[in-house]
Amino acid sequence: MNLKFTSTLWVLSVVWLGALTQVASGQTVPAQTTLLPSPRQSFTPTPQSKRGYWNIDVVGDFTLPKNKSITFSGAGRNLHVRQDWQKLFRRGFSSIERSRMTDDEIGFNKNARISKTTKSNKASSWQSRLLPEQRALILYQNYFTEPPFSLGWARNSELARNTFFQQPAGSVRPYQSIGTAMSELSGGCVGFGDCPPTGQINTFGKIYFDIENDGTSAENEQEHANLYVYKMWALRKVLSPYTEIGGIGPIPHNSYGYSRSSDYSNPAPEWLWIKPARQIDATNTRGRGMPDDIVGKSFGELADFQMPGTYFLSSDFDYAASHNGDEDRHWLASLIGEQEVNMKLSSKKRVAWQWLFNTQSTAPGEAERAEHPAPPVIAEGMGIFYWFTGAYGTIFWDDWGDLTPDAPVVPGRENLDNNRHYACYEHYIHGLWRLFKHHSDMFNGQEKYINEETECSYDNGRTWYRLNANALKRSGFPFARIIVNGDDILIAATKAYASPNEQSQLMVRYVQGNYRFYTTINLKGDEIFLGRAKMPTGNSIPAPSYTTIATGPVGSSPLAATVSSYNCANGSITFSAEGGTGTVEFLASGITGWTANRSHTIEAGLRADPKPITIYVRQNGVEGTSFVFDLKAYCSGNQQPPTDGNTAPTVVNGVSAQATTTGNTYLLSISGVFTDTQTPNGLVVTATG
Repeated sequence: MNLKFTSTLWVLSVVWLGALTQVASGQTVPAQTTLLPSPRQSFTPTPQSKRGYWNIDVVGDFTLPKNKSITFSGAGRNLHVRQDWQKLFRRGFSSIERSRMTDDEIGFNKNARISKTTKSNKASSWQSRLLPEQRALILYQNYFTEPPFSLGWARNSELARNTFFQQPAGSVRPYQSIGTAMSELSGGCVGFGDCPPTGQINTFGKIYFDIENDGTSAENEQEHANLYVYKMWALRKVLSPYTEIGGIGPIPHNSYGYSRSSDYSNPAPEWLWIKPARQIDATNTRGRGMPDDIVGKSFGELADFQMPGTYFLSSDFDYAASHNGDEDRHWLASLIGEQEVNMKLSSKKRVAWQWLFNTQSTAPGEAERAEHPAPPVIAEGMGIFYWFTGAYGTIFWDDWGDLTPDAPVVPGRENLDNNRHYACYEHYIHGLWRLFKHHSDMFNGQEKYINEETECSYDNGRTWYRLNANALKRSGFPFARIIVNGDDILIAATKAYASPNEQSQLMVRYVQGNYRFYTTINLKGDEIFLGRAKMPTGNSIPAPSYTTIATGPVGSSPLAATVSSYNCANGSITFSAEGGTGTVEFLASGITGWTANRSHTIEAGLRADPKPITIYVRQNGVEGTSFVFDLKAYCSGNQQPPTDGNTAPTVVNGVSAQATTTGNTYLLSISGVFTDTQTPNGLVVTATG
């Protein structure tokens, strides 16, 4: 195919996504500032032999900053609550989920369904010792699926068109609607003894949905979105003014813990987050009780917060596994990357779901049982690095509640439930203590989160990089992230998965505004370094003449479909893709639905009456540029370019790091750097500017 490529944009994107590039002067690095390392608390973790127990007193008292939130829905509050019910609030937690409350904190059965007819088991003058902001509620799928609501849609999204928003008057099934399921939650105030004179309302501080029925067919998307919007709208009608609501799904983007390069190229949030509600006459949405008041509103608009976060798989905890490939799992790239991507897709504050054990998986090589605790450094790092993303809060969750130390093992439940080793809780709290005990003043609402704009050097200041979590994962470099507040700088750093005696070094700088801060950090193994300093200003220090080139996913370029071969005689065709990384899928109407298989056969009927076919390509649900292949023209010897423009060239000989002195003439030959599967010998590259 005769493709003439003349796009300046493509040349720039190869520099951005390809070789790590440097432009630097010969200037020496200014004087460095020493970071004051944050203290570590010496403690003896609970030994492996002791199960069903964790020690809340491995650190002393500290509290979470007022503008942050951690909901405790973990295991084992019963171990210490009778001695000191407030201790969790002095270990960094700010609220207690209903199932972890005691009889002194809630005035009805904590496991019973909340309803308008719920009766308190306390005296009429009783009020809960928990303040509204200290109360949280999780609504799981079974809240909707079990009687009296019996809403199968919560388990099977395809039932959306059969689900009532509100049952009509006189219905024989008055409870079987989303509206009733939400309005019944107004009885929440009964459990805390704080119902206002005007009537019942829900007085939990936060309500989290965990339904997990996001996925649905394309033809059902509007019905499904309507119910998600209505659920939020109806719940708001029975809430206190201070109650915040959100859900584990949908979120703007879910990378499922992989932190791939493609996660950073999403053009828009996921459809269920942004799809506005609208009436559907064909399925009688008005007759099923959908109000016009929600038309045009979306789930993301009505949620107070988004909930990007991920559970770990067992390979995240395996130091011997591969962690530097684009498809490899990496605990820190996942923790940070999920936040980096979603903060760009929505301005809503972020609350992650965090579990210190692996989640179950049937994927090859992964544990099918949730029996592996996070290693000590990973647990500690979760309590530190997550907060460097600017996130608002977390739910500290577990699938088990009360703990009984060293209880007999239930057959078949070895290393699960009460038989788990819970020392990971101690390391997590130690991470929170290191950060918030000593640096809570950094989180006063005036702080700046630098995220992937953090500038690091791994060659003693000759080259400076700004790398997102995926690029750091694939580079194998140590991670570092910065928080700045006034002239205070706080830095967290680690080399994830490093062997215990491995020595690593990096430099970090902050040279924004009038600040000229440089420092060197030495790491041993995969320890979590946390340090703080006052930043010098540049009154007597010249501004750096270094030009930092921020590099994203190395070696990737925009995804586009093409055809690598076609046999006019037998109809065999091979799809191909340019750009992207990892596995891609193709679709061609009349030939195949979405599939990773590249080889197909065009039926004799279409070969006899050939017409153009459109080939679509996607990766991780994100579509690239389609390609129109003209069968008739091709078999007549007229090879055509794509009808919708150029396809991407690819890099065959990457450009190594380059250096020159600012102000000097600089020449770089890119002959032989690019190729194109359609025109390998006819590629023309031009650049302007």
